Amino acid sequence: MTTLLSIPALRAAVETALDVGVFYQDAFDKACRPAWDATAPATESRLPDVVLSAEETWLAARPRVDARRAALLSAPRGAWALVRKPLAGGREYFNALIHDGMGEIHERADGWSAPPTFAEVANRMIGMEVYRARHDVERERAIARAVTRLSTLNLAEGSTLRDVEIDGTVYSTGIVEEVFPDTGAVRLFLTERGSRNRFRSTVSATYLRFRSPAAPRSDSPVQHLELA
Repeated sequence: MTTLLSIPALRAAVETALDVGVFYQDAFDKACRPAWDATAPATESRLPDVVLSAEETWLAARPRVDARRAALLSAPRGAWALVRKPLAGGREYFNALIHDGMGEIHERADGWSAPPTFAEVANRMIGMEVYRARHDVERERAIARAVTRLSTLNLAEGSTLRDVEIDGTVYSTGIVEEVFPDTGAVRLFLTERGSRNRFRSTVSATYLRFRSPAAPRSDSPVQHLELA
């Protein structure tokens, strides 16, 4: 996915869809699809199917399936093949393999009642690419917000936070054990209000709510506290 997001047009499509508030994934995919079709088109290149007999096990067929995977990996984006196996009652099982052109084989077995078309298989591959790209950019943005938030808190190892609220739960104290400036996260030793329970948690700075951190103490008990 890093490779796809390094393509400016694809990153721009994802960023724009997020900026305008496209929420549902189907709509998000539709918003990004023109950029994908223009910049990273999947061109059909059909390789022979791998056909199992009714009696053949998947383990026995694995060398042939692996060989087809290897052949797909040496082919361009859009190279695809089916793995087929007869089932009881005249039905047939289909597993689609398609190469994304960047070293990954996308594999889909979606309960097709008939052999899927290239368009169906390619649509699923691209849909997954858009889904992953969206979540990668969302994660980048979340980390950027957390890094900014952490920089405003001036937290240091050994600091004691009073009345810490995380995801709606209030803790009487939270002792800072470690700060992660690159990701905007902090590891805390927490004591839940009204409880003897104590535990450690690494959380994003964007989820921290508290009244005021005390100054770090030289006699910080962080290294001596044990989990209850």
